[in-house]
Amino acid sequence: MGNKSLTKLGIKGALWKTSGSLLRILVQFLMLAVLARLISPVDFGYMALIMIMVGFTDLFSKMGIGGALIQLDNVSDSHIRTGFMLSLLFGLALGAIFYFITPFIAVFFNMVEIIDGLHFFAFLFPLKSLNSVSIALLNRDLKFAITEKISLTSFTFGYALVSIIFAILDYGYWSLLYGQLAMIVVSSCYSWRYFFPKFSLKWKKREVNELLFFGSGFTFNTTLGYFSDTIDNLIVSKFLGAQALGIYSKAYQLYAIPAGIFGGVYDSIMFPILAKKKNDRSKLRDFYFFSISLCLLFLMPLAILIAMNSELIIKVVLGPGWEEAILILQILILSLPFRFGYRINRSFLKSLGLVYKGVVYEIVFFISTAALCILGVKFMALPGLAVGVLFSSILFFIIVFFYISKLLGMIKSLNQALFRDFFMFNLPIIIILFGVLYYYKLPFWLMLVISIFLALIFAIVLFRKKSVLLTSSNMSLYKQVISNMPKPMKKGIGIVESNLQRVLSKIIDI
Repeated sequence: MGNKSLTKLGIKGALWKTSGSLLRILVQFLMLAVLARLISPVDFGYMALIMIMVGFTDLFSKMGIGGALIQLDNVSDSHIRTGFMLSLLFGLALGAIFYFITPFIAVFFNMVEIIDGLHFFAFLFPLKSLNSVSIALLNRDLKFAITEKISLTSFTFGYALVSIIFAILDYGYWSLLYGQLAMIVVSSCYSWRYFFPKFSLKWKKREVNELLFFGSGFTFNTTLGYFSDTIDNLIVSKFLGAQALGIYSKAYQLYAIPAGIFGGVYDSIMFPILAKKKNDRSKLRDFYFFSISLCLLFLMPLAILIAMNSELIIKVVLGPGWEEAILILQILILSLPFRFGYRINRSFLKSLGLVYKGVVYEIVFFISTAALCILGVKFMALPGLAVGVLFSSILFFIIVFFYISKLLGMIKSLNQALFRDFFMFNLPIIIILFGVLYYYKLPFWLMLVISIFLALIFAIVLFRKKSVLLTSSNMSLYKQVISNMPKPMKKGIGIVESNLQRVLSKIIDI
């Protein structure tokens, strides 16, 4: 398959993923708005800890088999059968281990109330493991439209609908457990229409080694990444309790929604595309700069606008009783570009086969996150924890960014221009914003008016003639994206572009 075909498939996959993510965001907001009024912060805290433990063990039950099947250049039917069998065995083994050891963990975190919920989830591991292989095979074949339909359908008609029904029936955190069960069942039934599990007991040593070598490194890498991503929740659980964890988890979930739109594209779509282009360093370099420049110069202004309107978002989505989450969301959302940036970095390291190199960076991220979060909790409770997450995200992004820049031979002057624009046009606004929020309590309508005004300023900065976002390589990739879009979308974007250019040209010409 040629580069042009891969690019076209990647763009179409990104469009499907983004469209599905936007629909899922709508469902998530509706689900949160309902459940936050039916389920207490304590029950949300219980569920958050359950999902942390489940997610960690789930990584081992899959053992990176799906990622290995995507990354391998040639995959035979025997590879697939072996992959399903290994995933089933890992799922059964980890389910049994999870059943017996997680009660001790629940006692350690002073949440013995969730032991029955943990036992309930132990029986789902084999099913989740098999489903992960089917989804990975669909991604390998670049059938992104199908995987996005599976994701959206299972979330909407599985997790969201079932959770709301049981919450209305007053099942507490069990409502969310039954929703998780429904989501797994729907996703499995849908994905197995395309890749039904096939098993083989006749293994070839070479194939097992191929799957496990990459898979073990992949799992170790993602496990460290998972701990880095969830250590803040574990620290809240241990030091502040279920009530604080429930508040923090909901603020984090709102912060994770925009991050999920962009990060999901890289995790499920760009990894297989980049893996197929891993030997073309010039293409990878251009795409990396394109991704990072969009990440820093577009997502930070978006984060600032969300931070300004956090009080409105919390009160509309979660309702009364969640006021403590406002400041948490305002701090967390500023890490949005860096969190998405390190997901980009992870995808590039994986696509280049540098999973063990990534382990080193994940260790740095885990240690820095744990240390900064513990210090933050000790001095400032929940807000301090959010500050720790913010600074650890910045640290990890910068370290890996410079490594990949050196690896791909990035142009130094472009990197300098990128960070100049990032700091020059965002940092002063952030300082002023938090100064105003600290000393004054402005009404909702005034914050919205200021947000509209700032959005216009950000647009001028992003699209001015000397913007680093408009380099020749970036514009080339942008034109490829537009050219491969459906005609109605191309027409709509053309209208927006022409109107935006006309407005900006009247305001300023830099």
